[in-house]
This record gives sequence, C-alpha cells and structure tokens, in this order.
Amino acid sequence: MARTEQDARRNQTVKLKDGRTLGYAEYGDPSGTPLIFFHGTPGSRLMAVPEWDDTSLGIRLIAPDRPGIGLSDYNPKRTILNWSDDVRELADELSLDRFVVAGVSGGGPHSLACAYALPDRVLRAGVISGAAPMDAQTIKQMHTANRITFTLAQRAPFVLRPLFGLMGWIAKKKPDANFGEKQLPPADREILHDAVLKAALLQDAPESYRQGARAIADEAILFANPWGFELEDIRVPVFLWHGGQDLNAPLQMAKDMEHRIPDCTATYFPDEGHLYFLRRWPEIGRALKV
Repeated sequence: MARTEQDARRNQTVKLKDGRTLGYAEYGDPSGTPLIFFHGTPGSRLMAVPEWDDTSLGIRLIAPDRPGIGLSDYNPKRTILNWSDDVRELADELSLDRFVVAGVSGGGPHSLACAYALPDRVLRAGVISGAAPMDAQTIKQMHTANRITFTLAQRAPFVLRPLFGLMGWIAKKKPDANFGEKQLPPADREILHDAVLKAALLQDAPESYRQGARAIADEAILFANPWGFELEDIRVPVFLWHGGQDLNAPLQMAKDMEHRIPDCTATYFPDEGHLYFLRRWPEIGRALKV
C-alpha cells in the first residue's frame, strides 16, 4: 500500500448528527469482517498493532478516536454508555448493518457498552486486558500509578486534569519515558524491549494528547464510577482475554466480568501482563471474526 493511501486510511472523519467530528482509522482487509476497535486510555486510532494490516486475517478493522482524543471533537456530556450512539452513527455512515466490537484496556468498557446498547447491530464483543467496574479492593491490586489515579477519580477528580496534563506533556516531548516500565510485570517489560511492538505504542502516545488531557481525565472518572448499565444485562456473546500478571487491570476484574456477563468466553494467559495483545492479535482476531 502506498504511503499516501495508508495515511488517508489512518486519518478519516465523519460528521455526527450533533455537529461533532469523529475521527477514525482503518486497517486490514476492506472487504473483511467489520470490527470496530476501541483504543485504550490513553490511546488513539493510531494504536496500530503490527498484524492489523494483515489482510489474510479477513478483518476490516475500524479504530475510532473517542471524543476529545485525536481527530474527534470533545463532548462534555459524554458517558461510557452514550459512546454507543457515536458508534451507531459511525456504522451507519460506513453502511455497516452488523459488526463486531472489541476494546483493549480502557476500550473494554466501551466495547461492553456497545454490546449492551446495540444488541441488534453487534454480533459479538471482545474485551482485551479490559477494566471492569471498580471497587476499593480491585483498585488496591493495581500498580501504584493506577491506584493513585482511580482513587483520585473517586475522591478528588478535579486533580486529574493537571495530572494527565503533565503526562501529556511527557508523551509529546519524550514518549519513551511515559510507560512507567518499572511498575510493569516482566512480561510487559519484555514486550517494551521489542522495537517493533514498542514502536506501535510510541506513535500512538502523542496523538492521545493531541487536544490536551481533559478527555483522558474524564475517562478515568467515568471508569471509577457507575457505568450506566449492568454487565448482567448484556445479551451479546462476549469474548474476554486477560493476563494473569496484569497490574493495570488486575485479574480479579476479568474474573468478575466472566462471572457477571451471561454469555462470556474467557481466555486467561497466566504468565502475561497487560500488553500481550500486541503479540497475540492473530489469535484474538480469528476468535472475534464471524
């Protein structure tokens, strides 16, 4: 694929009914199974896993920026649940009647929101290293940075914008320093030493903060408070993957989701951390494909 064509696929926009712009990127096979993929927090449409462009997988991967991130306009009224409204409009614009959704890390709750709100459109949903509704016990199991972040999200949310503002400045000026590598389990540190896989994260880091930090701070607050729906009410098949050594989203979160979601197929990687999806995308993609 020519560079100009690739750039065009990575930087697309649609206009939503309320006047906001929604940015998105496309990867993979244009005629494959449509899979709308939700990036992590922080993250953006440019979180390009190397195998996403492997057309042999038969997946048309569509990665939208959430409001206030990348190319998507900020939405001060946004919730985890009403993200499904943006996804419905995006699917309509792309003439997608039925589609798969999946999300990694902070994208996981947004995948579940679409599964709950769009059962007539969503064929199946994937949650990869995903966050679950939080309580004090699961927050205590996180690494230090996340533990502080989500405790503040519940007790002093006004602190988060300047905190993430600093992180955004680092992401733009020196993205290599923004991973908090010392807090990660050995499996994640090994992935960050892989030049190809790390490059996929490095190109994403500055775009996450393109518009500043307010949208990312908003998401942290949304995750740490009620989501607006119950996992027990999801009627779409959910496929869940989680690493046993994950300190970003502790294993107990995945176990809770598996127990609460009526139709949930869970796969656990006991020796993996949070970033295994960078290496395991082909098997995850094949499981999600219909």
